[in-house]
Amino acid sequence: MLSYIIIKVLGNVEFRKMQILIVDDTVENLKLLNEVLDAHDVSFSRSGEEALSLLEKEEYDLILLDIMMPGIDGYTTCQRLRNFPHHAETPVIFLTAKSDNESILKAFSSGGQDYIVKPFNTLELQARVKNQLLYKKYQNELKNKITIEQEKNRAKDLSLLQQSKMVQMGESFSMMAHQWRQPLSTIMAISNGILTQIELAQITPEDLKKDLNNITQSVEHLNRTINEYKSFFKPKHSFEQTNANEIVNKVLLLNKHALQDNNIKLNVHMADKNFIFNTLDNELIQVFLVIIQNSIDAYISKKLTGDIDLDISHTDEHLNITFTDHAGGVDEVDLPKIFELNFTNKGDDGMGVGLYMVKKIIIDHLNGTINASNTQQGVKFSITLPLDITSQKNPLL
Repeated sequence: MLSYIIIKVLGNVEFRKMQILIVDDTVENLKLLNEVLDAHDVSFSRSGEEALSLLEKEEYDLILLDIMMPGIDGYTTCQRLRNFPHHAETPVIFLTAKSDNESILKAFSSGGQDYIVKPFNTLELQARVKNQLLYKKYQNELKNKITIEQEKNRAKDLSLLQQSKMVQMGESFSMMAHQWRQPLSTIMAISNGILTQIELAQITPEDLKKDLNNITQSVEHLNRTINEYKSFFKPKHSFEQTNANEIVNKVLLLNKHALQDNNIKLNVHMADKNFIFNTLDNELIQVFLVIIQNSIDAYISKKLTGDIDLDISHTDEHLNITFTDHAGGVDEVDLPKIFELNFTNKGDDGMGVGLYMVKKIIIDHLNGTINASNTQQGVKFSITLPLDITSQKNPLL
């Protein structure tokens, strides 16, 4: 009766032609099972070793597995096939003459999903096979949906990362204009001076050489600035060696005038400036810039000036980074939400993207951790990164 009900329920379910592997050392059983399951593509194996050889290379939707076979038994075969990634969740039905409770429990504990005792009822076998294939069908559909959602989330995160960088690009162009103003003014003044001296016939070769050297230094500064900005906005697809001092110097070059214009000082404390580690330097620089700008905004909103303390240290396994400001901290109600997408406490001036992307970069790109906490005087961001990170951990790029 149970078999009849299951068949009625599953009878209208449409399956693609499924791949079934039957593992049994008895030829008569193989022939019978082939007839019973002729609606599907059926493959055969007469030993556990032969089955594992097939399973290592091929994908199947269902495995019918005998227990008593020459060589390794069905229990061991089932345990070993679970080590193949593409068969970690493939349904296994044990099909055996052993009917004692101990054998049944051992079959399930070794990774089986169902258990049928020989001689079997044909209708019951078909029903149980359909049940497991339905499970496999839904499992595949769920995996496909998860993959689609992951791709959607990946596209969304890429869009947000680009949006965050575009915001920083706008801020950076403003900073770049500040940085260019002084060397351009210097070049203009020296050029005008040279022209005046030439017209008055007062210039000497030594003075000309000195002025040209000053122009060259200003041009080199401009060129270095351009290269740093270009490098920052160029996507990186692999981890590269760098050191903390290089990261800080690039951050200071990109953020120097934002700090100066608001009378805020960045105090950098590094126990070892030259230790080498692997990272995505542009992404780590972006993290630094967002956190520093977050502190700058906090000072501005409260009409304060002060310091930001940046502490960098390392152990044998981790890089530890903390940013601490003295701008009064974050409301305790808002603190747990500051890394959430679209959350902002800056009113119309905030987009709620920066700190969200900081967390995504630290966790998803750099395999690290980040948390925020209030101190007595301000807010503290604590970041921990592994020193042995590899390029395998970079899903968004």
